[in-house]
Amino acid sequence: MPSGTGKTVSLLSLIVAYQQFYPEKRKLVYCSRTVPEIEKALAELKRLMDYRASHGLKEEFLGIGLTSRRNLCVHPSV
Repeated sequence: MPSGTGKTVSLLSLIVAYQQFYPEKRKLVYCSRTVPEIEKALAELKRLMDYRASHGLKEEFLGIGLTSRRNLCVHPSV
């Protein structure tokens, strides 16, 4: 599918709604090939949660982006 058609936000909307309805199922692992794609997904998640909050749906939700060894590892030789 072409970019810009809303695939990511559609997927995130469905998952967030499902997780709010079934609170015992609260983990999502979203994998992507590149760091910019993960950053874009996190930005979409932020926009989605802001939208939900603006419509009275205040929820506890944590989204964390984990990317490459270069960004995660504190060892100087890596």
